[in-house]
Amino acid sequence: MVLIIIMADPVYSFEKVEDFFTGYKSWTKLGNVLNHSYDPDIRTLTLIIENGYPQGQPCCLLIQLLGYNVFRVRFDPSKRSSNEYITNNTRAVVMDTWADLQNEWGQFITNFNDGQDTINVDTIHTDNTTQFMRIEVNLKPFSIRVYRFEGGQLYTIWSTNEEIGLRWVEVKDQVSSSSIANTFKIIQVVNKPATAKYTGFGEHGGVGLFKNSQQLNFFNYDNYGYNQIYGQGPLDQREPLYHSDPFFIEFNGVPGKKSVNGMYIDNYSLICMDIGYEKSDRNMFGIKFGELDYYVFAGNECKDIIGSFTSLVGRCRLKPRYVLGYHQGCYGWMKRQDVEDILQGYRKNNIPIDGLHIDIDAQNNFEVFTLDPINFPNPKEMFDNFRRNGAKCCTNITPIIKKGDSNYMTYKEALMNRYVILDQRTQSSSGDLLQQYYEGGRETIGKMIDDNPGGPYVGMEDYGNGSIVMGHYPDLGRKEVRDWWGQQYENLFSLGLEFVWQDMTTPAIDKTRGDMKGFPFKLLVTDDSLSSTPPKLSPAIKVWSLFSYNLHKATYHGLNLLPGRAGKRNFIIGRGSFTGSHRFCGLWTGDNASTWDFYRINIAQVLAVGLSGLSIVGADIGGFGQSYYGERWASPELIIRWTTAGSFLPWFRNHYVRHDQKWFQELYIFKDHQNDTGVTDEQRVFYRAVLPVTRHYIELRYRLMQLWYDLMWENVLESMPLCRAMFINDPQDTALYNDKIEFNSNQFFVGKDLLVAPIMNPGDTRRDIYLPVTDYWYSFMDSIYPLAYAVEGGTTIRGFDAHIDGDDCYNLGFHVPVYIRAGAIIPEIPLEQWVGQLHEIGKPCNITLNIYPGTRGNYTMYLDDGVSLSSAPPDAPQYHYLDSEEKKWVKGEYREVKIEHIQSGTNRDITISRGRDNYTPPLETFYRVAILHDPVEPRQGSNGPLMSITVNKQVLSSPNKNIVISNDNSNPVNSWYYETSINTTYIKVVDTNMITINLKYYST
Repeated sequence: MVLIIIMADPVYSFEKVEDFFTGYKSWTKLGNVLNHSYDPDIRTLTLIIENGYPQGQPCCLLIQLLGYNVFRVRFDPSKRSSNEYITNNTRAVVMDTWADLQNEWGQFITNFNDGQDTINVDTIHTDNTTQFMRIEVNLKPFSIRVYRFEGGQLYTIWSTNEEIGLRWVEVKDQVSSSSIANTFKIIQVVNKPATAKYTGFGEHGGVGLFKNSQQLNFFNYDNYGYNQIYGQGPLDQREPLYHSDPFFIEFNGVPGKKSVNGMYIDNYSLICMDIGYEKSDRNMFGIKFGELDYYVFAGNECKDIIGSFTSLVGRCRLKPRYVLGYHQGCYGWMKRQDVEDILQGYRKNNIPIDGLHIDIDAQNNFEVFTLDPINFPNPKEMFDNFRRNGAKCCTNITPIIKKGDSNYMTYKEALMNRYVILDQRTQSSSGDLLQQYYEGGRETIGKMIDDNPGGPYVGMEDYGNGSIVMGHYPDLGRKEVRDWWGQQYENLFSLGLEFVWQDMTTPAIDKTRGDMKGFPFKLLVTDDSLSSTPPKLSPAIKVWSLFSYNLHKATYHGLNLLPGRAGKRNFIIGRGSFTGSHRFCGLWTGDNASTWDFYRINIAQVLAVGLSGLSIVGADIGGFGQSYYGERWASPELIIRWTTAGSFLPWFRNHYVRHDQKWFQELYIFKDHQNDTGVTDEQRVFYRAVLPVTRHYIELRYRLMQLWYDLMWENVLESMPLCRAMFINDPQDTALYNDKIEFNSNQFFVGKDLLVAPIMNPGDTRRDIYLPVTDYWYSFMDSIYPLAYAVEGGTTIRGFDAHIDGDDCYNLGFHVPVYIRAGAIIPEIPLEQWVGQLHEIGKPCNITLNIYPGTRGNYTMYLDDGVSLSSAPPDAPQYHYLDSEEKKWVKGEYREVKIEHIQSGTNRDITISRGRDNYTPPLETFYRVAILHDPVEPRQGSNGPLMSITVNKQVLSSPNKNIVISNDNSNPVNSWYYETSINTTYIKVVDTNMITINLKYYST
């Protein structure tokens, strides 16, 4: 018997990280620097180094300085001179050419110092003459070391490893011994400080936010259940997922110094990382195709690195305000009545909701851009009715164009104009039709179906439930195809669609017709990965994540040109792409399941991806698939914990699959099953509690909508994530890198002052909470109870009671422990059932500014209409690069409101002032200011702790509750009253350019 072993083509194959680094010590190591030069005009250090390709020939490496705190390293062993390196940037970078990018970043001073054994370049901070960073190159052998300056002294912040250094190996076909031109595996090894912590890395599994001692794969993969490669599930951080952001941040590498570093690897294909896994004193980074191209960022704090990184790859644009509301989606709403019943159920049970996500069930015979006229009749009427009831709709748009129906216009036009990818494959070996995929942790190498060589490539999507679609794919590397793709949305949006759900972006091709659930690796696709460069044909594996990037890009730009959408903001929720796609879309983290493990990783995923500058990111709340076969709905305890935690995360969508899996996941249905056979008394508590508990937290989400919207604005202006790891807001707390490090992964901030600590495990009713040092903290009482005593920062609250009991009204607001930083200012608006409801019915949506006790605090609020592109800030860099059709609408029509307060002794001064003032709220003419009092503040009589209140230098007279609580905006007057039950003073102040409030407290 002869055993025939079929192996993947070593060139055109996915390699797991542990296989990628096998034998790396035998690869060719760069040797001594033979020659060097520095060009100060383009701030580029050119190095000619031993041991390039072919063997024995020298090669060229570039070190390019982008800013005083950012440099770039480029290496290809086959390149002999700097002229061989292309000056155009990849699509991930926001500017087209390196020269354009340097001009945008501005001028800074560099000093080059030549030496016998080392050379170095010093950078001077743009704001003054202070030296910031030194890049030192060791000549024999080649290595790089980077220093920071402090008080005239130097300390090391980053360095390459001299023993292993930078290595490469030519990739050859083991059968024919032939090689593909200039295909190399390249690794860079960097020293890892023993104290350093690493975070970021984009979308990965695992509950830990820090990824020390880990191996990671970056290779976009339709990884249902997060277990396809290794078979372990969502806690395995090695699994490659739907989206790749090969960017990370190093903290605490130099204890006692304000030094944080970042690193980004720019490559559309396979990237592998070993973060102290093989050896604890070094990190390894490798690529398989193209040149090694990476950036290093230096700064004092995390926000410096995020700012520099997003200046490189771009920042998010404003999205419609309703995006921040609650959304419900389902794969399995089979007809119009199903969707109408869902919305009616939410409205009847007074659960706020803004978005309805209708899956491919709405398509006519799975033809993208169509609607089923039988099951979804009169769609315009349907969408109009939804919109009148506050619901905005999207439908699932996948990139496959179903073949066969000559009356299907998208298909007809695609073929007629040759807009689809043709089935052209490389002819390097006889293995063109071998395919590689993983499933349940097992690799399979098999035979791929190829039934249309030379014609349009035929792929297949398996939607489950026996739904198979054969079709073609748009060749999105061509601009004319992207333009055409964008035009296809016209019919759906004319009927009333509001935003886009971009699915199957990898593009999730069935295993019989593609590699790794994507295109065949050898399929030639149009490659426009370099800006301002004529496209070329490249094997799909070399530009693996480019298709999904162009898919989102084509959709975004197409929406701008649709009739009726002039001046509107776009929103796309996408399932994965590559760095830079956040300029066009938000991200949801793929097909998860209703398990506690998927819930546990949700927080770490959102926080990690947020470090890359994304504003809207999140998982399917409650889980998409079943936790195990036969389960008909998710655990109600899991639904409660996940939904309540999810109410504090940016993307807030409940989404599940109904086909042959779950019967329901809508929050109001659980109560109807509390008496089902098999439900125990203990479980019945959870069934009964789902509705009141989740409704309470969704209502809180909507009352805090102004806070969420201000954070979206802050992300647009400064790239700060909406939800933040604790070390971002409190970098001075060294315990967060040491004995309290685990709290980074299960606690987080909304903005800078609201700390959230959800219950993460089944059966848990209590949890410990860590409060960062330097500040005091107050347990969030939600204006239901008076503030308790402040807790000193650095304290670990032990056993906070967060038990679930649907009948326990006292505990309703404490199922998710929340603490507020002393001095915080938290805006709040009246409850709406959907974003903008009050304005739609002609009522004002007056803002209450909740000011917490503390010595000082500040907050910036942004007011606009929530939907128009005209609100966008024209001075923000991301609005400089817009196409002319979009840019003409950017007018800065918003109002910036700055609130500050400071207390000294018995006096507190509050100012509310306007910065930019290019928008007038349509109905609101006043603010309410809520002064939350610390229980230690002395009180006299029934008027609380305040002796006097002065607004704009006029002392307010006796309290008048009726005036303060009145929503009559026609003739507001300044007034106040004290609410004894919650120990809070409410002040009503007329909105003017400048409001000053002085509070005088009783002395102790």
